[in-house]
Amino acid sequence: GYTKGRAEFSPGYFFGQEFDVITTEAPTINLPAPELAVLEDTTSDGVRTVRMLVTSPRGASMVHVDLTLPGDLVAANVDGQALKVDTAAALRDFPIAAYNPGAAGIEFTIAVRSTQPITGTLTDFTNGLPQLSGMEIGERPPEFMPAPFDFRDPTVVNTRVEI
Repeated sequence: GYTKGRAEFSPGYFFGQEFDVITTEAPTINLPAPELAVLEDTTSDGVRTVRMLVTSPRGASMVHVDLTLPGDLVAANVDGQALKVDTAAALRDFPIAAYNPGAAGIEFTIAVRSTQPITGTLTDFTNGLPQLSGMEIGERPPEFMPAPFDFRDPTVVNTRVEI
């Protein structure tokens, strides 16, 4: 009961690349999504600086933040470490892949040359499929091996954010 296809599925690397996959229908279940808390939000001379904390209530092994910026990225740091930002590049995306964020999560700050809202997605990944009452998951067909990545048969939860 599966179909073959191609999909972009790997977390944290190989962005934009598609791979051969098999898919089948699965029930939608309600799992807690990753959370983004704004710790500080200031604006000076048209540059908005936002300090944030991303956490995974599920205790996920990896959290991916992918923000779309309404203006150029001016500065950024992750867990207190400044990132080198090429301000001439006019960057409008800010992705972070955080492995083992723990209960404390990952704190980061971005400075954007705009006062408009920042939008994006938060996604967290855990290995294995969730155990669901009354549902048995069949064996993988022998012609398909598990993905050769960190997350095999992952449970993925995502949510949209606007800051």
